[in-house]
Amino acid sequence: FIGGDRYDSLRDMVKASNTNHRQPFYKYILGKTYLKSLDVIDDPSMRDQALETTFRFAKDADEFASGKDGMYKLLLGQIYAEYYYDNLGDYFILANDAFGEALDLMPLYPDALFESGKFYFLSGNVGKSIEVFEFYLSLSPQFWKYGEDPGKYLEDAEDYNDYRLFYKANPLFNEVFIYLSEAYRVIGDEEQALYYEDLIF
Repeated sequence: FIGGDRYDSLRDMVKASNTNHRQPFYKYILGKTYLKSLDVIDDPSMRDQALETTFRFAKDADEFASGKDGMYKLLLGQIYAEYYYDNLGDYFILANDAFGEALDLMPLYPDALFESGKFYFLSGNVGKSIEVFEFYLSLSPQFWKYGEDPGKYLEDAEDYNDYRLFYKANPLFNEVFIYLSEAYRVIGDEEQALYYEDLIF
């Protein structure tokens, strides 16, 4: 459902949200669905409308949860970042604050690290993006060092379950390697840039 490709599920979630309109999780799921729809909307006016709807759901979720849930802060950060990327206003501070709050509440959550690292890089805070992405990699089993053959990790892995769960939940390593390679190149560290470039699958 979170992928946004099941109309019946979306319709049922809207009904559930209307029935219990102060349930933050319903708002969060609807916000996530609309956020994902931005990837396939080409029309600028429709994109703006979807972004506004996404923001409304995310803002409600955060408010109904009294600002204490990192998942809702992360979604707000992603939306503010989209506004910032689309040049729809000065949303840098709002995005920066939302990602910071998400990381405070969920310092080890890979999606929060990835999205904040991406935002820091795209907004020009390259040093901070390197710090966040390096920490992201430090949390994972080190199988990603095996490049095109991560299965090779299994021969040396002490805990296959950790490997399986982390890799299944976080298939973002290629993007992290790309961002790190570009980030190190920006600051003039060609050796580190090439190191991460070589890890790209």
